[in-house]
Amino acid sequence: DTLEETGLPGSADQSAEETEQESQQLQDRSKKLAKKPGLLLAPMEPAPEPPEEKHHTDTQWNASYRKLVEFRKEFGHVRVPLPYPNDKGLGNWVHNQRSFARQGKLRADRKACLD
Repeated sequence: DTLEETGLPGSADQSAEETEQESQQLQDRSKKLAKKPGLLLAPMEPAPEPPEEKHHTDTQWNASYRKLVEFRKEFGHVRVPLPYPNDKGLGNWVHNQRSFARQGKLRADRKACLD
């Protein structure tokens, strides 16, 4: 298939109006995401060190946290997609941390790293 035959943005099959609508939808979505309480949303600040490992679950959590820090360095945000092809578990981990934080179930030392 050529680009013109795919109907993808920028192809000859797509009108300028459709392209503008998609662009506006992406901007609206970005604005909504920016308003959500997030994890590590200040991309210019260095990420804090993970909490001290006292239990085997700390080792696993810290490993995922470090992956999130690397994701942020690469992409400038922490809105990890579900699924994220480079690390299938990272998007789920971030989703779970946000859920735990909303429910008040995220340990204070972990929340401090993610805020």
